[in-house]
Amino acid sequence: ESDTASEISFQFNRHKKTPSIGSHSSDMASVSSVSGSVLSVYSGDFGSVDAQGTVEFALDYDEKSREFQVHVSQCKDLAVVDEKKGRSDPYVKTYLLPDKARMGKRKTSVKKRTVNPIYNEVLRYKIEKMVLLIQKLNLSVWHNDPLGRNSFLGEIEIDLASWDWSNRKLNWYPLKPRSLSAVNGVDHRGVMSLSIKYVPPGSLGPKNPPSGEVHIWVKDVKDLLQLRPSGVDSFVK
Repeated sequence: ESDTASEISFQFNRHKKTPSIGSHSSDMASVSSVSGSVLSVYSGDFGSVDAQGTVEFALDYDEKSREFQVHVSQCKDLAVVDEKKGRSDPYVKTYLLPDKARMGKRKTSVKKRTVNPIYNEVLRYKIEKMVLLIQKLNLSVWHNDPLGRNSFLGEIEIDLASWDWSNRKLNWYPLKPRSLSAVNGVDHRGVMSLSIKYVPPGSLGPKNPPSGEVHIWVKDVKDLLQLRPSGVDSFVK
């Protein structure tokens, strides 16, 4: 679900599992062989332009289909990324925070050569209302580069717990610079207890392990965010 090559942050396809006797090292090695992308709100940001302009959108929740809908209408007066050509190729991307890993991102189409793009698209999330109300909507605008060097153009973050759900009209919102809470993760997300050990090649016997290994022992996690009344079904990746 990558935007461009820039969002494929770490490729691990070349790592191969090395079997080890009497240990879980092969399971550990399988983690490093994961392919795909490491996604984050600001992944692939290569730009240095200042955020400017506005975005028009509306929010709605369909009780019957249990679907959260973001109606993205248009943007105006976005920053120009390619000054020589006077050009930006913008698109809009949304996340539900802090649960972006489970819900994934949504994005509009890319509009070429304009700082006033018109989208008229609906980004949809299948989610229970009570879960939605403990999250924030992060809506950001990006310039799409053919080589994957995407540029951040601005964002807006909305606390859905305090949103007026009777307001279904399209409204204009000013785009802001990056959110410090999203960048630095200052909000408390819980506490994890773990230990990390490096096992040098041959330290367990001749050619065992054949290459160095990193062992990560996860003991427990406490005070995770409760995303639904019954709690969370958590795992560590």
